[in-house]
Amino acid sequence: MKNTINKVFNIFVSGLLTMTVLGACGQDTKDITVNDDNKKQVAKSELGSRTNSVQMQNTARKSDNGTINPSQILKLNNAGTKTTFVSGLINQDTTWTAAGSPYSLSGNIHIANGVTLTVEPGVTIEGNGLSLKVYGNLEAVGHPDSKITFNSVNIEPGLTDYTKPFLIHIENADISKGSLYRNTNSDIYGSLILRDSKVFNISYPLSIQSPQSDISIERNLFSNTNGIDIVQYKNTAINISKNIFTNSRGIGIKTGTDAKISILNNVFYYYNQYAVKCFWSILAHPNEQVIVSYNSFLTRKDLLTEALIIENQTTEYVKMTGTNNYWGTTDETVIEKMIHDKIDDLSVGSYINFKPYLQSPDPNTAYLDIVKPIISGATDATIKMNSTFDSMLGVFANDNVDGDITRKVIVSGYVDNTKPGRYTLTYTVEDIMGNISSVTRNITVVDDINPVITGIADTSININSYFKPMYGVSATDNADGDITWKIIVNGNVNRKPGMYTLTYTVEDSSGNKTSVTRNITVFDDTNPVLTGIDDKSINVNSNFDAMYGVTAIDNADGDITNDIILSGNVDITKPGIYSLTYTVEDNSGNITTDTRNITVTLAFPSNLKVVASSYNSVNLTWSGVSGASGYEIYRSTSSSGTFTKIATSSSTSFINTSLNTGTTYYYKVRAYQISTPASYSSFSSVVSAKPIPATPSSAKAVSSSYNSIKTSWAAVSGASGYEVFRATSSTGSYSLVGTTASTSFTNAGLTTNKPYYYKIRAYRTVGSTKVYSNYSAVVNAKPVPSAVTSVKAVSSSYNSIRTSWTAVSGASGYEVYRATSSTGTYSRVGTTTATSYTNTGLTTNKPYYYKIRTYRMVGTTKVYGVFTTFVSAKPIPSVPVNFKAYRYSTTSIKTSWSYVAGASGYQLYRATSSTGTYSLIKTTASTSYINLKLTKGKTYYYKVRAYRTVGTTKVYSGWTKIMSAKSY
Repeated sequence: MKNTINKVFNIFVSGLLTMTVLGACGQDTKDITVNDDNKKQVAKSELGSRTNSVQMQNTARKSDNGTINPSQILKLNNAGTKTTFVSGLINQDTTWTAAGSPYSLSGNIHIANGVTLTVEPGVTIEGNGLSLKVYGNLEAVGHPDSKITFNSVNIEPGLTDYTKPFLIHIENADISKGSLYRNTNSDIYGSLILRDSKVFNISYPLSIQSPQSDISIERNLFSNTNGIDIVQYKNTAINISKNIFTNSRGIGIKTGTDAKISILNNVFYYYNQYAVKCFWSILAHPNEQVIVSYNSFLTRKDLLTEALIIENQTTEYVKMTGTNNYWGTTDETVIEKMIHDKIDDLSVGSYINFKPYLQSPDPNTAYLDIVKPIISGATDATIKMNSTFDSMLGVFANDNVDGDITRKVIVSGYVDNTKPGRYTLTYTVEDIMGNISSVTRNITVVDDINPVITGIADTSININSYFKPMYGVSATDNADGDITWKIIVNGNVNRKPGMYTLTYTVEDSSGNKTSVTRNITVFDDTNPVLTGIDDKSINVNSNFDAMYGVTAIDNADGDITNDIILSGNVDITKPGIYSLTYTVEDNSGNITTDTRNITVTLAFPSNLKVVASSYNSVNLTWSGVSGASGYEIYRSTSSSGTFTKIATSSSTSFINTSLNTGTTYYYKVRAYQISTPASYSSFSSVVSAKPIPATPSSAKAVSSSYNSIKTSWAAVSGASGYEVFRATSSTGSYSLVGTTASTSFTNAGLTTNKPYYYKIRAYRTVGSTKVYSNYSAVVNAKPVPSAVTSVKAVSSSYNSIRTSWTAVSGASGYEVYRATSSTGTYSRVGTTTATSYTNTGLTTNKPYYYKIRTYRMVGTTKVYGVFTTFVSAKPIPSVPVNFKAYRYSTTSIKTSWSYVAGASGYQLYRATSSTGTYSLIKTTASTSYINLKLTKGKTYYYKVRAYRTVGTTKVYSGWTKIMSAKSY
């Protein structure tokens, strides 16, 4: 297929489909030819600058049988326009001349039967969507160089009968929009000849309905149309040859009887839906002939469309001869995809025979030109503003077939030569085959005149005035107009006296730039402003900075505080009034002076406080005053009464004694400085207090038993007694539970383990009134069992230790804890209700440490007392018991004792006096021993101890009592 696109299939009729329309607009004379009594007459109308408007009015009516009455006439009206308007019935031979062109339908046109409307070459007919119905003959034969144009005209065959055939004969015409031979759903008793014409942009198919005469459609171009529909069951010939169908539906056929349809040497290029399609047979007849040969079917492989189609509903007689066509390929698998017959199987019983097929296009096939015309000379260009510009100057269009078609170039876009800028023009041209070329070019309109800036004059301004650099300044440009907004100002005008230069620059849209300068002089006549120069009082020896808070601000120089000159002095050690003068000068010589008074005084004593220090004294304290020599204390018995100086003090505290308990006293204090004359501060605020007993201190609360708590405190001087208050929470309501003159109080009858809170106050009885101190700090405790006392731990055997203690009132029992060092971890080893506990299973001679605590059961809860201090012991063998010594003979004494559990043996010691030195006389495992060879009549003293061997060490028990015996 790729080798066929540019190939010449046949020499097509020269000038086919030329777009040029030759009209008569602007001529002074138009000829309107009508047929009257079979004679031709020419009516001439002199119109000057006007043209004729021909209005054909239907002055007659149809006859009863619906035919056109020949008596209808044509009426001419001059409307003074450049278009000839036509409508109504043409009932005599008429010629539409090139001089009368264009013709515009203002109503439907009927060409009566037997009447011929002749359209001269070069005529343009604007149909406006109306109909030109042909009952007679339409002869519209143009010339290759002077085509006839039908635009939006519905050319329709009229409803006639076989006795009144008609003819539509069109050659060398351009037919666009509207319709041609639109379906009337009736048999056509006439003929159609369509040659060498271009049919394009038509949505209705060219519909041939059972023509009674032969039809010839040759050498035409169908572009963007709905193709041709044929319904034929007459014995007439329809010849469709050497046409080009591009971007159009092809030929649809419904046949019957002996229909003979020849479709030869056509080019179907980029066809839509199909090229040739047989829908069905109206009357099945074996002589039907549809010959489709020597055509070229060309389409893109990616848009492969079936070219030849026989619908499935057609009868068995409908067959299509599709041999000797060129398919753009020799690949039969591709060709088969372009063919669809009744059974869609081209191998068996085919209804479409496509073999043999051509290897290349038939030489008699229409020439298919797909080469686009070439536009030259449309290059980018630059012109000066306001110069003349011809968009077609130097621009040409040439086509490989049509030659020079520059006249057909259409230019879109515009160039405004009064305004700089870049403009785009689009040049479009179409050749007779519908090949379209389009190019764009950019036309740049430039401006070379500089813009003008005005309002730029040197100016002097006060530093306090408002200056706007653009005020009164403007910029204008011959092309852009007002471009003030584009001005750029460089330079600054500071808020300081001096001369400043500003540069104003503006650039128009074409790059033309203007720059000018101006001088701005700033002057200053405003004095600087001093702030913070206020009279002030300060205390003696206080820190004073004469410049603190003082500033000098100038409208031009800004902060010039550092330039202030200060005169005068303040002696902060001596009360008095001192004057200071502040002077400052800015850089422009503007001077400001201001003065202030600083008063130095003694500060009054602050933080004066008074509290009762005892039942007959109060203690005053205050903060010291810098520079003070001392302080005077004044007292009154009412806040508004007469205050009397009661003391002078050099310290910041004073105790006023010998006061009456419960009487309120008021105090104030002032400082003084010894000088000439003396200086005094103002008085402090007034405070008051009354002597009351001191608050009890060192308050404590401890459990004294399982149901009592003992509170204690330090004695308060002058107190007559103390009141003890109790609550069950620290912030709860406290109630008096006891009054005592002692410094302790035991509160009994309490609940074990319940917390109780106590506070104590002292009181002094004055007459019959109690004067109370403040409450002590709150203390609390819980009643718990008392700690056990008299705790002991002793070895009870070689592997046990017995602990014992005294009984504790209210205790439910006791828990015994043990550790292997005094500071080690103690673990409970026993619980008992007795006052002793023997811990067994111990290691001989190993030290063990014990502590005991009591507990009391409250419900199911054990409430514990405190632990005792630890006691310790080591398990050692028990002291032998039942130790005896008695005469055994005159020279021997026998000793005996009871067996000691765990003992490895026993050691027997002897002395000759009870307090003498005892010596070991026997080590034995036995529980008796006879001491022989004694002196007759001499008394001997004995003691024994058991031992247990632990490793290599002997662990001894204690000694038995000393026993004596005498041998005699």
